[in-house]
Amino acid sequence: MSVAAREFVERKIAENAVILFVKNWCPYCRRAEATINNLVDQYEKVDLAKMPEGEPEGSDIQEYLYQKTKQSTVPNIFIRQQHIGGNDRLQELVANKSIQKILEKL
Repeated sequence: MSVAAREFVERKIAENAVILFVKNWCPYCRRAEATINNLVDQYEKVDLAKMPEGEPEGSDIQEYLYQKTKQSTVPNIFIRQQHIGGNDRLQELVANKSIQKILEKL
């Protein structure tokens, strides 16, 4: 795990009320993004499959996310610095309306 990946992830989580770590080809990521898009006006998306030059590799970021959350899959979602989980967990929170309590403080 690279220090750069850890610093990148922690900075992104701290700077953004809602952040999704995704891969552009992943259907679960697309569904999670569509759901988030319907819930909030602003969010950050980090595409691990298309990291810009000068940023840590997506695989290093995913490795750090696994160390931090014990979740090896994408999407990996954080709201208000709280790890939500992946798309299944997001959809569950939406279905049982728990997501509203999490989002109220945005």
